[in-house]
Amino acid sequence: MASHIHAAAAGDLPLTGMHDLRLRPRLLRRVLAECLPLPDPAADLQPTRSPADLARALSAVREQGLLAVEGAADPGLLEEWSAAVDAWVDRLVALLASDREHSCWVGTSFLGLTFEECSEDRFANSYFFWFEKIMKKIKVPSSNKMVSIATCTAMASLFMRLAKFSNLKDEATLLAQKVVQPLLRLLDKDGSVAEKATDLLGLIMKLFPSSVYRHFNKVESIIAAKIMSGYTGFELMPLISPGSKPPPLSGGQTTYGDWNFHSAKKFCTFAVPTISALIHCCSMMLTTSYPIQILELHSSFLDFLGAIIKGMRSSLLPHAGSVVMLITEYFKGAKLPAVRRKLYTIVRLLMSSMGVGRLVDTPHSALLLKAISHDFPCCF
Repeated sequence: MASHIHAAAAGDLPLTGMHDLRLRPRLLRRVLAECLPLPDPAADLQPTRSPADLARALSAVREQGLLAVEGAADPGLLEEWSAAVDAWVDRLVALLASDREHSCWVGTSFLGLTFEECSEDRFANSYFFWFEKIMKKIKVPSSNKMVSIATCTAMASLFMRLAKFSNLKDEATLLAQKVVQPLLRLLDKDGSVAEKATDLLGLIMKLFPSSVYRHFNKVESIIAAKIMSGYTGFELMPLISPGSKPPPLSGGQTTYGDWNFHSAKKFCTFAVPTISALIHCCSMMLTTSYPIQILELHSSFLDFLGAIIKGMRSSLLPHAGSVVMLITEYFKGAKLPAVRRKLYTIVRLLMSSMGVGRLVDTPHSALLLKAISHDFPCCF
């Protein structure tokens, strides 16, 4: 009863303008009523909201700070505002659980927005409950791509907000560990879902690197495969083996936590496409016939190929067959002794990096070993 008295008293005072905090709970409830669908489509006159309605809701929540619940001294206003946010969250959770794809997408997307915009107290008290709701969607992904993309985006928003709470670091790492395994299964999908899942994996590696130690080998192989395929959307992070120290970084940075995000984006934007193009050029130059073999040019491409093998080591295993085929094709036309000796060095590096047994199982390995044994019979 006291809260109603406070609210009534507050309502008797004139508003100070459009930014008066007393407008926030009223505006939030109006947005909820007019812009978001109801969980039960049978009770909703407009079960599918228009993009304009959703954009209006997004703009209002962000620009007006409708979910913040802060800055108000009046207990009645705080209670009213908190109740409005409760109704907002309840609607989103109900929509997220809906069988209707549009409703599920709306609920998931706006719940991700809530992770970003709600007060610190509400997030600290609710993050585990919200994590469980989103986690269910990752474990059993929707057949709808938009829903799956929204799910990965919402989980990314949760982890980015959670990383700001230093007192919840251990809890956050444990939650991140739970995400990695089902997330790896999403990477097997094609197209935008796999790309968004890869971005989420990269974010987890950056914020909570120890969470991927259990799945280190598989994660490393996936990253290598993404690089080799020329995928540029992944937030590339320096892979750190379990128990090892992070490598020194450029620009005077020495810790993983201080790693420069903008440098990674720059690397993804410019370096990764360049590497992919160089690998293609390397393959073309080594396997295409020329009237005259240019020694320095071919030697440089072989050095580049050797650097790739040395740097990626066992992570290159998914592409070992392609590398062996490339070297085998080049052996057929390579006549210059200096080039053939360098080829043998690369093969030896390939064997030491991936293991002789695994390399022998790759296609064209018999032809490659036969070509090498012709030049170096004492080694076989």
